Amino acid sequence: MKTWQLTRILGSLAVMAVLAAGCGRGTGVTVYEPGVYKGAAYTVKFTPQLQSELQERCRLGQSDR
Repeated sequence: MKTWQLTRILGSLAVMAVLAAGCGRGTGVTVYEPGVYKGAAYTVKFTPQLQSELQERCRLGQSDR
């Protein structure tokens, strides 16, 4: 077997392995309940300092409009 043939065969096998790796996930449908958040808890503390920083940020971002 020639080197280029072996290289072509190994390359083809590598491509097939990469393509097959993406096929492991099922095709089921995930149904979410509307209005129910199932993510991590929101941990940001809303302080007066944070509120003023957010208002300033909004003012700067909206000043050109």
